[in-house]
Order: sequence, then C-alpha cells, then structure tokens
Amino acid sequence: YLQRSLVPTMHYQKSLPRLPIPKLEDTMKRFLAAQR
Repeated sequence: YLQRSLVPTMHYQKSLPRLPIPKLEDTMKRFLAAQR
C-alpha cells in the first residue's frame, strides 16, 4: 500500500553510496550459467 510521507522520495539520494556496476563479462557469464 502507499502512504504519504513528509520526506520526498529522492531526498536522501545524494547521500547514499553508489553501488558498484559489475563488469559486462561477469554478468554474461552468470546469465549463461543460469540458462543451462
């Protein structure tokens, strides 16, 4: 369900750490392994 908040959705966005982006090669290996 949704509820109203006093704090806007993106209020803390700039203070959050950026998540690492995995290498494309690693992502493809995991994808192909999951397809087997």
